[in-house]
Amino acid sequence: MKQTDTRPLFATPWAEQADSSTIATIPQSATTIGRASMALGFPKATMTPIAAGGVPPYGEDMNGILNMLSRAARTAELGMLHPFSADYAATINGYPVGATIAHPTIAGRFLICTADNNTNDPSQSMNGWLDPLGNYATAAALQQETQRAQAAEAGLLPLSGGTITGPINRAGGGVLPEVIGPNLTGRVVIQAFVATGQTGVGYGNEAWVSFPASFTPGTIPVISIAITRETGGNYVSRFAPIGVYLNTATPHINNTGFSFQPAYAKGGEVNTSGAQWTLQVIAIGVMQ
Repeated sequence: MKQTDTRPLFATPWAEQADSSTIATIPQSATTIGRASMALGFPKATMTPIAAGGVPPYGEDMNGILNMLSRAARTAELGMLHPFSADYAATINGYPVGATIAHPTIAGRFLICTADNNTNDPSQSMNGWLDPLGNYATAAALQQETQRAQAAEAGLLPLSGGTITGPINRAGGGVLPEVIGPNLTGRVVIQAFVATGQTGVGYGNEAWVSFPASFTPGTIPVISIAITRETGGNYVSRFAPIGVYLNTATPHINNTGFSFQPAYAKGGEVNTSGAQWTLQVIAIGVMQ
């Protein structure tokens, strides 16, 4: 069968406008000879010749059963579901698994039977019945949740722009720092790394250290450095002054790195250092 095949629709049930005297209500069992019933249909007497004692079938019975069947067919064609019926359940020995009925109290909802021989009235007990839409939120609940979410989102930082105020808690514990300083307007990034090298002794032998990632061009990061002690001899302490531009005293730092001069202090002696060094660096600056 194809979807395009013609199928009749019972917009009007059989004998819907018939005279009441020409349509009968079909009983469960017949009490009069020759009358139809749900249990026997048209009895054998209606199929026996009149000369042999038979009786003709009643046209009212024919109209009655066809009216019942066409009304049931129209209900099915409309996709309507019957509500639970205790009498019907008792007659068929309970609803079977998969049977679908209308929800007893909520219009437009339905229940599915999950147990054979189910006679439980779902308005009294949901045993053996499943409400597949029972966990879905109502339109009113969704509207209420939407309003709550909108109110909460109004207090959050927008996806672009905006200003964060107050502490920001990390998932792993602690609070993210708020960095305040010159040239730190924008996306502030902290680079922590270790640099190694060796520099010649004497003035002008500065070492250049590059940042792992360049900061925004035109910005000057804030750096903090610590150098290891000088090895050999008396293990004198070293320090690492940042190099400066001649005649300006401006620190030699830009967005890509910085220069410094390893030096040491021993007793009253201060001089440059030419030994191997390891430098621990923290650089705070703006990145695009």
